[in-house]
Amino acid sequence: MCLESIIKLHALGGGEWSRAKARVQASVQDLAKELLSLYAARESEPGHQFSPEHPWQKDFEAAFPHEETPDQLQTIREVIARSPEMYALRIWESWWLMRNSALESVIKSG
Repeated sequence: MCLESIIKLHALGGGEWSRAKARVQASVQDLAKELLSLYAARESEPGHQFSPEHPWQKDFEAAFPHEETPDQLQTIREVIARSPEMYALRIWESWWLMRNSALESVIKSG
């Protein structure tokens, strides 16, 4: 299946373009509302109390080959200050997304 059979091109500013753009904007709005609702529900639930950092965690972090940008460090501080439990959840979500992306790349390449 080629992309040309899936993707329809419309003249900018035309009626079809306007309708497609409106559908996409509505879908994005729906997705944003869904995500806001999800994160509001997560914030309102009590979290799990994790034990203090283990020395192995510091070793693991020190072995990571990349450094966070100033923006990333600021965001991490803000999330931890608001809710350590949400920080742990977001770290897990990020790991899951990176893992899936890496596995998908391996599968597609091979």
